Amino acid sequence: IDNFIISSKILLEKGQFESALCLICCAIDACANSKYRNIKGNRNRICNFLNEYMPIITQFGMPVQFYQNCKFQFGKNIKGLKTDNNGFAGIEDIIYFCIRCSLVHETCVSPSLIFSNDFIFTYHDGIVFLPKTLILGLIKAVEVFRRDEDGI
Repeated sequence: IDNFIISSKILLEKGQFESALCLICCAIDACANSKYRNIKGNRNRICNFLNEYMPIITQFGMPVQFYQNCKFQFGKNIKGLKTDNNGFAGIEDIIYFCIRCSLVHETCVSPSLIFSNDFIFTYHDGIVFLPKTLILGLIKAVEVFRRDEDGI
């Protein structure tokens, strides 16, 4: 996991954003599998991890700080995104489906997602706009997990 964190940071510094993001998503998979080994299903484990660490993820990677179980209305037209009957989904589901699954299974970010150099988080016409700084929050969440796991 530590090598994935280091490599993700190096790739990010070199401007290889999607590669860096893919590695940190793999590190999150490993952390979630370790922390929630009694929970079945990758999605459930990863979303639990993201939900638990959401205050850290958003503190270091988003324009506003979100807390656990925070949901947003995105409609039902984002491929693969699980929403409730009113079109609401949690940010952890966006990270899981639109980022992690797209990168790991299709080697690209979902076309329903745009990473912006601006510090914005919004949804418009079927597209989710997230700040590129989100990756910093994901990296920090994994670092905090590793620190806590090691008892440092």
